[in-house]
Amino acid sequence: MFSRRAISTFAAVLATGTLAVMSGCDWLHGSEPGSRQSPNISSLVVNPTSVICANNKFTVSLKYDDPQGDIAKILVTFQHSEDKLPREEVFLWPEFQSRSNGTLTREFVNIFTCEDKKGLWTFTVQLEDERGHTSNALSGSITLL
Repeated sequence: MFSRRAISTFAAVLATGTLAVMSGCDWLHGSEPGSRQSPNISSLVVNPTSVICANNKFTVSLKYDDPQGDIAKILVTFQHSEDKLPREEVFLWPEFQSRSNGTLTREFVNIFTCEDKKGLWTFTVQLEDERGHTSNALSGSITLL
């Protein structure tokens, strides 16, 4: 049938090819200690902290950084203190804003209507990059009058 030499040669070629493919995909390289893939938010400020329902406008500022510089989206959830389910909003990352690091100030206009419940609303902000990595979540609150 097959000689031992042919089988050994086939096994060596197969092992070399497998090793070449794996190394080309960085499978043989461990991740560096402390290496981070996801964006990070280090602070969050809301101003003002109270709005009226008829004409509500407030800004949220946050400091951020992303090692790959590919932030794509802002994920925001709003939840009233008496509700069980949050309201989720997704905003595309502004074209003029650095995708690596900086301070983002985003104005929210008419997020609430007069039909929404009055009182304390908590919101949570996360960033998501093009690879689907999400940042840590930071929360703030706003009172709807």
